[in-house]
Amino acid sequence: MGSVISTGCSDKGTRQDFPQNILEDYRRLHAKDFIRLLGIGHTAFYDGLKKGRYPQPDGYDRKRPIWHQKTAYAFLSSNKAGGDSRG
Repeated sequence: MGSVISTGCSDKGTRQDFPQNILEDYRRLHAKDFIRLLGIGHTAFYDGLKKGRYPQPDGYDRKRPIWHQKTAYAFLSSNKAGGDSRG
């Protein structure tokens, strides 16, 4: 079994523990992080995003788009077999 992270007390006063891998799956990546993983330039990334070549953001941190780490790695894994994702 994986390691456990304690989040302290819930609103009912009981302790909540979550497996660490749950938190790792939802680490946030900003555009600059995703661009670095892809190994492409800023303009190429946003052009590809508009054309549907890359996954849409999972959400926004204020106005900045964010992707969950899980989304980025799933995209990268699926495109290894399909060739270059640079388009």
